[in-house]
Amino acid sequence: MRNNPTHPGWSHVRASLPEKIEIARSSYRLYVHPNVYVFERGKLRHLETVLVAEAFALHDRESLVAICKLHAALQVQFDPTGPQLDGLALLMRFDLGLGAGLD
Repeated sequence: MRNNPTHPGWSHVRASLPEKIEIARSSYRLYVHPNVYVFERGKLRHLETVLVAEAFALHDRESLVAICKLHAALQVQFDPTGPQLDGLALLMRFDLGLGAGLD
């Protein structure tokens, strides 16, 4: 199974950023590494950190906007009292050419 390219986790791990966002929106679990997946709150944290950083690294504003919208929708469903992703601040940092500021 380790080298099997048809393992369901590979499609998540090897997907492009827009595809990862769609998978996070439509799938109940999100593979973050082969054989490692996250649900609900873990998916929110993965969006906040890894996918936001990837959007900044790829200079992909459309994906960053999609991540912010998806995070807001999933947060209402899974963690309404949790910390919110400040989409406006992220977009401002992106437009100014600053980093994500997640470190």
